[in-house]
Amino acid sequence: MGVIAWAGLVVGVLLVALTWASVLETTVVPRSRRTGLSALIFRLSGYPVTVATSRVDDFEARDRIHAYASAGYLIATLVVWLLLFLIG
Repeated sequence: MGVIAWAGLVVGVLLVALTWASVLETTVVPRSRRTGLSALIFRLSGYPVTVATSRVDDFEARDRIHAYASAGYLIATLVVWLLLFLIG
């Protein structure tokens, strides 16, 4: 195997290991701190909700929009984990 193939193997194994650590720390470890990946996904998935609610004056309407934010975060996190596993 060439040097590039070995480097690809190392990067792939490292990516899978870090993704697996993120999955375990986010889902299994009680009261764990949020990983950098989870924090990034949370900010990116929450941004559209923040923009949408900034234009709404009614509290109940804003609350209904915010109710979808957690589901969006969960789905986005799962999709990112799956993509990272596939890339790795």
